[in-house]
Amino acid sequence: MLSVFPASSFFLFDSLHTDHRNIRVALFCLATVQIFALFLRPKKDHKYRLYWNIYHHALGYAILVLGILNIFKGYDILQPAKNWKSAYIIVIIVLGAIAFLLEAITWIVVLKRKSSNSTKH
Repeated sequence: MLSVFPASSFFLFDSLHTDHRNIRVALFCLATVQIFALFLRPKKDHKYRLYWNIYHHALGYAILVLGILNIFKGYDILQPAKNWKSAYIIVIIVLGAIAFLLEAITWIVVLKRKSSNSTKH
């Protein structure tokens, strides 16, 4: 909890790039909520677990999108060499493709488990 105080003072004293700062504050808050929500996660058979999963995934994807957007805002502020922005775009595309592939594999496994469980009963 003590690490929050230096971060919060850093948020307050950055008055220049307001869009970049506002996204940073939103990311900090959303990530904090995401971590604390793990303590409230219902058990697998609870009736609210589906809604918690939807919330958890949606908030996680929103955090990723805002993080990527904020880095591009930072690039606009710092104006580094074009190679840095191009390298970042390539890394994001590769990581996005890997995440998409892993997400597809996860859903295939989940759907296979559901179909095998429904045929057993």
